Amino acid sequence: MSDYFEWDRARFSVKVPHMDLGHQTIIACMNRLYTLNQDKAPLAQLAKVVEELVQVTDKHFREEESYMASIGFAGLREHKYIHKNLLAQVMDHKLRFEASGVLSNDFFAFLKVWLKAHICGIDMKYGQHRKAA
Repeated sequence: MSDYFEWDRARFSVKVPHMDLGHQTIIACMNRLYTLNQDKAPLAQLAKVVEELVQVTDKHFREEESYMASIGFAGLREHKYIHKNLLAQVMDHKLRFEASGVLSNDFFAFLKVWLKAHICGIDMKYGQHRKAA
């Protein structure tokens, strides 16, 4: 079985190694959650990985914002706003899971679209800023 989300360095690298590592950590957690869900793992196990996903995402967002501040990235304020909204959406899906005991296909579709759009569209901007500096 292949991963739900495949890391493609050529498409997804922002050319900042520690930020790429953070993205890969989020992707690994997402893939683990998807596999557990497909394998009908116990709810407690799913809940643990959902919480891990929230934690690694929050940690990565804070690290990314700190990095952007350190390089004087002009889009930091907007990026923080986007992070806040994305984390709120992740939390909303988490709360729905806790209430229903089900991780919906919508949740996984959201994760896939979010990661691709955010990394390829939003995060590339600070990578390009760093390269231009």
